[in-house]
Amino acid sequence: MDAVSINFRTEHEKVLSEMTVEEAEKHINDGQFAPGSMLPKVEAAVNFVRSGKGRTAIIASLEKAADAVEGKSGTRISLGENEMDQYYIPTDDPKTKLWQYR
Repeated sequence: MDAVSINFRTEHEKVLSEMTVEEAEKHINDGQFAPGSMLPKVEAAVNFVRSGKGRTAIIASLEKAADAVEGKSGTRISLGENEMDQYYIPTDDPKTKLWQYR
């Protein structure tokens, strides 16, 4: 798989060259990604982007990694304009897995 798609294997399939975290979360909630396939990749990308300011994730095939870094392949996931100050910082409580917005 060279990039993330929605409506996969339908006549309305759309390859996404980029999406925001907000869009990714909407597609996750809409059930657009298969649990054993694209879903864990998109979830990991969202978590990575949210884990620090200015981060961007790329989902791409290993064969096209160089093209993906140049924006010629794959899907880039980043914070949208209205999400720029919403990244996670870990809590001080080691018992919780929750993150707080900064």
